[in-house]
Amino acid sequence: MKYRQSIDYLYGLTLHGIKLGLDNTRVLLGLLSDPEKSFMSIHIAGTNGKGSTAAMLSSLLLEAGLKVGIFTSPHILSFTERIQVNGKQVSEEEVVRLTDRIRRTMEGVKDLKPTFFEFVTAMAFLYFRERGVQWAVIETGMGGRFDATNILTPDVTVITSVGHDHKEFLGETIEEIAFEKAGIIKKETPIILGPLKGEALRVIMKRAEEMNAPVTEYGKDFSGELKGISPEGVRFDYRFNTSEKRNGDPGVPADGPEKQRIEGIRVPLTGKYQMINASLAIRAFQVVTGLCPQIREVTNTVRSGLSKTSWHGRAELLCFDGLPFLFDGAHNPEAASGLAQTIRDIHLSGRFREVTLIFGAMKDKDIEGLLRPLLPISGRVIFTALSYGRAETPEGLKRIADHVIKDRGDQRPVNISAAHESPVDAPSGGIAFHISDSAGEAIALARSASAPGDLVVVTGSFYIIGDALESLGYKGTLKRLSETR
Repeated sequence: MKYRQSIDYLYGLTLHGIKLGLDNTRVLLGLLSDPEKSFMSIHIAGTNGKGSTAAMLSSLLLEAGLKVGIFTSPHILSFTERIQVNGKQVSEEEVVRLTDRIRRTMEGVKDLKPTFFEFVTAMAFLYFRERGVQWAVIETGMGGRFDATNILTPDVTVITSVGHDHKEFLGETIEEIAFEKAGIIKKETPIILGPLKGEALRVIMKRAEEMNAPVTEYGKDFSGELKGISPEGVRFDYRFNTSEKRNGDPGVPADGPEKQRIEGIRVPLTGKYQMINASLAIRAFQVVTGLCPQIREVTNTVRSGLSKTSWHGRAELLCFDGLPFLFDGAHNPEAASGLAQTIRDIHLSGRFREVTLIFGAMKDKDIEGLLRPLLPISGRVIFTALSYGRAETPEGLKRIADHVIKDRGDQRPVNISAAHESPVDAPSGGIAFHISDSAGEAIALARSASAPGDLVVVTGSFYIIGDALESLGYKGTLKRLSETR
């Protein structure tokens, strides 16, 4: 199969949409002789934080000398970001070969019509087996219970957070969403939880009890103590309380004091929430050390591994022709609130004086919830179109922002209707609104409007980050496929 044919085939699978369930994945992996059984795995679900946690955990496992695969979604610029072994992305040639292999395996199987995500999940697992991966870090695409990745029987499970997102698939309430994420909990498999509360914690703990799965919780059994935070990352100490050992948890250090600490940890990802994500990764790594006795050094591995973590599009600060840009894929209210706090506490309290916000989002997101924490920290906002069918129009985004401003009652926007008009500063306490037809146009406007000391923040979706980076000169590979989880 030629490259163009492979690409067309993968694009064609997106027409099958999103179908939650495991039947297709089970049949497809069976035809490939169950590659998911060839490696040990850590399965990660969560509304926010699962990608960063997966990246940190992959870095820890790699530092420990293991052969590591990681499967994440969506991608920002290149489809090959989704599947990596030992930090190296799958090549385009391998994508073609794997697509051809799986497609030929499916020939003649009646009624087998996998979705794009089901097919790509099988591709990742097959590739991991072929490359001799020992441990795979697998991020759910959506939810957990009926996600294609839930075909796994993992050795460790992690749920980072529970918040409102993908309501059309996962439910309207926190309780319903938590139930879907709890679906990744397997019998007697250690489960590591982020700082969950209320109904979310109740639902997940109930499922863990039903599955006799040993639980450790952030804030109760382990935690991080923030020591410093800057645009370059976070510094913290990690604490694990061995007195909270439950249900034969294999990940308790045998030779540590009752309250084990790892001090002087640095992660090159900024935001207080990254300390929490890193703590989850450390806790999962502790469980892995209990299953892999060949890993003898923990403290130095944790310090070194986390310091090498790389994860794009999460409060990532880059500079283009002297103008600083902050890229963050915040696409739900909780993530937007975390981003706003990071900008306020880190960037606006020191190096930068004003924010120009470039904002694009999908129609099915809680756009009002995204904008509420972001508008108060912005001096001007450029609403832009995305190159995806599900995207909200710039005009629609502006209407929602007008409503948010009216509700707040303490800021007055200046409306500018076209990208070719000169930027206009808002009156004191106000926000300058602007509409643009593309990410490239939005960036050009941000350049003309920004003064020394300004920061351009690109957010609202992972897709706006991909569009913006491409317009800034980065090469995209199958970027349009990023719309499908």
